Amino acid sequence: MKKHTLIDSNNFYSPRSKEELFEWNNKNIPNAISNKKKISLIIPPLPGIHYTLYLGNKVAANDNNLLHKLNITAIVNLGGPNMFEDEFTYHKITVSDKETSDIYQYMADSVLFIDEHIQQGSVLIHCNGGMNRSPAITIAYIMKFAEMTMTEAMTFVKFRRNCINSTRFEKDILKYQKYLTK
Repeated sequence: MKKHTLIDSNNFYSPRSKEELFEWNNKNIPNAISNKKKISLIIPPLPGIHYTLYLGNKVAANDNNLLHKLNITAIVNLGGPNMFEDEFTYHKITVSDKETSDIYQYMADSVLFIDEHIQQGSVLIHCNGGMNRSPAITIAYIMKFAEMTMTEAMTFVKFRRNCINSTRFEKDILKYQKYLTK
């Protein structure tokens, strides 16, 4: 498996501290961070390339101005209706936010959707609160294209969005890691 160029640590801006990441977010995502952690930057843009990966909640997903400002062109929706179907490409997943839910069954298709669309513009992955389901899909994407283990990917995402509860779907993320290492 080849590392994804957008996540290669030698090629993209990687903050040295949470303070540096917070400063970057505040400069580039006005009012988004302070509004109950509406949206978080997961993969910052490369120099000269403007597509990125965001993880957020339904408030961010319903903010048309914010989506356009961040150059979001595709949305992985795990919570609520697709609000702007005429403006964005959606990948809708209907799965409840319970430990007994099986999110694993959606990971491979979601990861492929993200990879296909991140080449064309920024992608937002969201659920209702941006704390359980959407982080699980984000972690799966990072695992596949950054060749990270589950623990490394969870740490990577949690550093960028500290309000996530990565343990709710840990069994599904672990199952996806086993799938990737076959």
